[in-house]
Amino acid sequence: MDSKPPRNYNEDLVNMINDLKKRKDAVGKEIEMESRKRDEIQSRIDEEKMRLMHCETRLSKLQSSNEAYAKMVKEAEAAYKKIEESSQTLLHVMKRESKVIQKDLNGGV
Repeated sequence: MDSKPPRNYNEDLVNMINDLKKRKDAVGKEIEMESRKRDEIQSRIDEEKMRLMHCETRLSKLQSSNEAYAKMVKEAEAAYKKIEESSQTLLHVMKRESKVIQKDLNGGV
């Protein structure tokens, strides 16, 4: 004969189900915690993306301004060079005319 005591399988089954429920609840809490962490990280990523977008916009505007200033400087330098050349020509003409006037004043000598 069998010398093993009779077992209450129903009680074992209920205990196993309760244990599984506790494990499920524990995993559910971990899921909630990890989901909150993920949401916080995603929120920070979204904020950083916005900051990056604003930075890129500002950088683009600054680069455009820099290019405009570079063009303006180049044009101003070219205009100044022309003025300088014109001034030299004017000075040369004035000296030449002054000599002619002085020569006429001195009686053509």
